[in-house]
Amino acid sequence: LLATQVISRLQVATGLEIPLADLFREPTVAGLAGLIESGRRAEPAQPLPPIQPLPRDRAFPLAYAQERMWFLHQLAPDNAAYHIPTAVSVTGPQDEARWRAAIDLMIQRHEGLRTIFRLENEHPVQEILPDFVAPYQLIDLTPVPDAEQDDQLQQIIDYYVQQPFDIATTPAWRMATIKLAAEHHVLLVVVHHIIFDQWSAGLFWNDLVLLYEGLLTADGANLPAVPVQYPDFAVWQREWLQGEALAQMLGYWREQLRDVATLTFPTDRPRPPMQTFNGDMVLREIPADLVGRIRATGRAENVTHFMVMLAAFNLLLQKYTDQQDVVVGVPVANRHRLAVENIIGTFVNSLVMRSDLSGDPTFNELLARTRTVTLDAYAHQELPFEKLVEELQTTRDFSRTPFFQIMFNMVNAPFEPISAAGTDFSVREFSRQVSQFDFSVTTSISTHRSLKSLVTIEYNTDLFAGDTMERLADHYLELLSQVTADAAKPISAYTILTNQEQQQLARWNETALAYPDASCLHTLFSGQAAQTPDRIAVTDGRQQLTYAELETRTNQLARFLQGKGVRPDMFVGLYTERHVDMVVGLLGILKAGAAYLPLDPAFPADRLAYMLEDSAATLMLTESKLVEFAPEFAGEMICLDRDWSQIATASHAPVTSAATATNLAYIIYTSGSTGKPKGVLLQHQGVVNFLTSMRQQPGLTVDDTLLAVTTLSFDISVLEVFLPLTTGAKLVVVSKEISADGWLLAEALAEHQATVMQATPVTWSMLIDTGWQGTASLRK
Repeated sequence: LLATQVISRLQVATGLEIPLADLFREPTVAGLAGLIESGRRAEPAQPLPPIQPLPRDRAFPLAYAQERMWFLHQLAPDNAAYHIPTAVSVTGPQDEARWRAAIDLMIQRHEGLRTIFRLENEHPVQEILPDFVAPYQLIDLTPVPDAEQDDQLQQIIDYYVQQPFDIATTPAWRMATIKLAAEHHVLLVVVHHIIFDQWSAGLFWNDLVLLYEGLLTADGANLPAVPVQYPDFAVWQREWLQGEALAQMLGYWREQLRDVATLTFPTDRPRPPMQTFNGDMVLREIPADLVGRIRATGRAENVTHFMVMLAAFNLLLQKYTDQQDVVVGVPVANRHRLAVENIIGTFVNSLVMRSDLSGDPTFNELLARTRTVTLDAYAHQELPFEKLVEELQTTRDFSRTPFFQIMFNMVNAPFEPISAAGTDFSVREFSRQVSQFDFSVTTSISTHRSLKSLVTIEYNTDLFAGDTMERLADHYLELLSQVTADAAKPISAYTILTNQEQQQLARWNETALAYPDASCLHTLFSGQAAQTPDRIAVTDGRQQLTYAELETRTNQLARFLQGKGVRPDMFVGLYTERHVDMVVGLLGILKAGAAYLPLDPAFPADRLAYMLEDSAATLMLTESKLVEFAPEFAGEMICLDRDWSQIATASHAPVTSAATATNLAYIIYTSGSTGKPKGVLLQHQGVVNFLTSMRQQPGLTVDDTLLAVTTLSFDISVLEVFLPLTTGAKLVVVSKEISADGWLLAEALAEHQATVMQATPVTWSMLIDTGWQGTASLRK
């Protein structure tokens, strides 16, 4: 901002338009003198036409920024997102009559404060009223206890901000004085963005305080005249920004935004189909030592504080999104012409800053890239964002702003604490309940000893939770601290995590736990069966087995399979419906020393045949009703129902298996990238480790009943089947028909008094769609 002001003053003094990039290349007085001398010798560039004062005998067109504000207001006249509130704390005596007189002088001085926006020939125009009495109220909070005044004040501010404006009939601003004590007041002004921006806010308070001071003293209320006003700028902008000038500006931005991607910052809540503006804010102070390092880094790399903080912010976004092409919006005051510096109006323009973070550059290198992008964007800042959207945005997404959803800003507020006639005036911070973007980050590096350097985040509460934005603010400060401590490291070497978060992650990962690493799944079950032999182990609603009965049956099946030559790391297929015999088959295969291969009857036969062939399985357990539907298989099929009389002749004594913890427990096939299923192999040791952890968290006890709904072909079924059977709980196996029907599933939960069910979001949604309100017994 200071650099652009230097350039504007040089243009008035010398007639030369010195590019901003040249000023950064030659930042010394000697270098600047050289630029001026070179400019005088060179062929003069065609200067921009001056802004001329026009007769006030008609209404005027809207500037591009005003036009966008006007359309937004027509779409949602009650929307307060574009109401700009500012408040000033006043300590000392206040002369209410002279204060109101100063407000009247302000209205005469700045035409924007008495401008309305109406239709003329079906086009919006701005009309300057000859006079206007501002809505003004004195609110006395002195009867309110001190401890409650801040809350009352915030409520008043919220009320003033939320009230809509009728911009067609009344100038869009209102003002109030809130009295907190005899010599302590808060001055509040709320202005629509169509006539105001943040620069205007500083100008408003500076002029108002000076006028007030003049009325209190013999000096009088005299300020230099404002030679041109906002309508003059609006006409100038419309006349200049066309033809070759427009084409040149559009050419740059068209190339800059070619193939630009949307930044997909993770949100806490789904994005509404229409953009909302409900908001809140987070505030952080930038420590003084960090401010010093930011300044030092800027000096060392010949960049501004803004560029240091923007580069760090882009890096923060890259860390959150894992995108190398980062796009944010950056507001610019757009007052680089001396003639408009003292005009109240909406001059601010939004620049689309696109940063390339690819190649893992050092932060120094990222700063150089940021400097180039920033200076190029500033050189083309005359193109209104509204015109850019009109020309380049082919489709409009009403759920978000065009081109960017995140704004980054550095405030150089012209209004600093001042004293006038024994009264102190200073900006007062307060919370705004709106957000124009997904979130916006505003930074301020203060040069005044009484002002803090701050990071403020305004965020959309329909997208983000407050604690997410609290962490974002902390992560930004952490990243700033790291990059300014050592800017020579590659950006991948920096972390956004604070020390506290790193310690927290370390604590969370203190998960070392002694577990039976020499045990197999089936030995854990047998151990549990010995402890709780008479408790129900498994049921399908028609048949049930106690732990002792399940131990006996699976021992018999295991001996039978061993007699068929089953040994460790062999695969035995299991092709059954979901019932008690499915669980018998699982444990029998494991006790025999083999690994099970789940074959879901609902899967295509050719897929199952491929799995059998690929795994080299030689045995398959099934049931008689499925034999005619079985996949093509060259091995032997054993029916758990038809052949059980033969299986039952085997001893039910404990089985000795050659399998160890490092042998395979199962193979599950997933969809492969080649189109062919691929088998994933799991050893007993890994599964036992997993189950031991699950026994701790979320935990399961002998009093629990787990309702299993997942096909064995999905690996979460391992948890559903084996966790209850190794903790003494009851396992309820429901059929695929029940698990696919919300009404039947709700009945099963109630019938079996299930305390635990694991399911996908689709299954839970299916339950809820039936009107299910939960089951009293269900705790997990």
